[in-house]
Amino acid sequence: MPTHSSHDLKFKIERPDWISISGPQVVAGMIVNNADLNINTEQKNNPSTIEVPNIPGLGQVKVAWIVSGNAKYTISVDSKKGGMVKR
Repeated sequence: MPTHSSHDLKFKIERPDWISISGPQVVAGMIVNNADLNINTEQKNNPSTIEVPNIPGLGQVKVAWIVSGNAKYTISVDSKKGGMVKR
Protein backbone atom coordinates (compact mmCIF):
# COMPACT_ATOMS: atom_id res chain seq x y z
CA MET A 1 0.00 0.00 0.00
CA PRO A 2 1.26 3.49 -0.72
CA THR A 3 1.85 5.79 2.24
CA HIS A 4 -0.32 8.57 0.73
CA SER A 5 -3.38 8.63 -1.53
CA SER A 6 -3.48 10.68 -4.73
CA HIS A 7 -5.84 13.23 -3.12
CA ASP A 8 -3.49 13.54 -0.16
CA LEU A 9 -0.56 14.26 -2.48
CA LYS A 10 -2.58 16.71 -4.59
CA PHE A 11 -3.90 18.78 -1.67
CA LYS A 12 -1.02 18.07 0.79
CA ILE A 13 -3.37 16.89 3.54
CA GLU A 14 -0.87 14.88 5.60
CA ARG A 15 2.79 15.47 6.32
CA PRO A 16 5.42 13.84 4.08
CA ASP A 17 7.27 10.68 5.07
CA TRP A 18 10.57 11.19 6.87
CA ILE A 19 13.66 9.03 6.33
CA SER A 20 16.43 9.95 8.73
CA ILE A 21 19.88 8.90 9.85
CA SER A 22 21.27 9.40 13.33
CA GLY A 23 24.77 8.89 14.63
CA PRO A 24 27.36 10.40 12.29
CA GLN A 25 27.61 14.03 11.23
CA VAL A 26 25.62 14.45 8.00
CA VAL A 27 27.17 16.63 5.30
CA ALA A 28 24.49 16.15 2.61
CA GLY A 29 21.26 14.23 2.14
CA MET A 30 19.50 13.45 -1.13
CA ILE A 31 16.77 11.46 -2.85
CA VAL A 32 18.20 9.23 -5.59
CA ASN A 33 16.06 9.76 -8.71
CA ASN A 34 18.15 7.63 -11.10
CA ALA A 35 21.07 5.63 -9.71
CA ASP A 36 22.38 4.65 -13.16
CA LEU A 37 22.67 8.23 -14.40
CA ASN A 38 23.61 9.60 -10.95
CA ILE A 39 20.62 11.98 -10.84
CA ASN A 40 19.84 13.09 -7.29
CA THR A 41 17.72 15.74 -5.61
CA GLU A 42 19.61 17.27 -2.70
CA GLN A 43 17.75 18.47 0.37
CA LYS A 44 19.46 21.62 1.61
CA ASN A 45 17.65 22.12 4.95
CA ASN A 46 18.17 19.49 7.65
CA PRO A 47 19.99 16.91 5.48
CA SER A 48 19.84 14.20 8.17
CA THR A 49 16.03 13.94 7.78
CA ILE A 50 14.87 13.58 4.18
CA GLU A 51 11.26 14.47 3.39
CA VAL A 52 9.76 12.07 0.86
CA PRO A 53 6.33 12.99 -0.59
CA ASN A 54 5.24 9.35 -0.97
CA ILE A 55 6.53 5.80 -0.75
CA PRO A 56 4.63 3.98 -3.54
CA GLY A 57 2.86 0.68 -3.01
CA LEU A 58 5.03 -2.29 -4.05
CA GLY A 59 7.76 0.26 -4.78
CA GLN A 60 10.77 1.81 -3.18
CA VAL A 61 12.45 5.14 -2.57
CA LYS A 62 16.23 5.40 -2.54
CA VAL A 63 17.97 8.00 -0.42
CA ALA A 64 21.65 8.70 0.16
CA TRP A 65 23.68 10.62 2.68
CA ILE A 66 27.24 11.90 2.70
CA VAL A 67 28.54 11.62 6.25
CA SER A 68 31.80 12.39 8.00
CA GLY A 69 33.32 10.01 10.49
CA ASN A 70 32.74 6.34 11.04
CA ALA A 71 30.25 6.36 13.92
CA LYS A 72 27.55 3.72 14.20
CA TYR A 73 24.31 4.84 12.61
CA THR A 74 20.57 4.18 12.76
CA ILE A 75 18.21 4.61 9.80
CA SER A 76 14.55 5.30 10.58
CA VAL A 77 11.49 5.67 8.36
CA ASP A 78 8.54 7.58 9.83
CA SER A 79 5.23 7.61 7.99
CA LYS A 80 1.86 8.77 9.29
CA LYS A 81 0.10 5.82 7.62
CA GLY A 82 2.87 3.22 7.78
CA GLY A 83 4.28 3.86 11.24
CA MET A 84 7.91 4.01 12.27
CA VAL A 85 10.73 1.53 11.62
CA LYS A 86 14.32 1.77 12.87
CA ARG A 87 17.28 -0.34 11.80
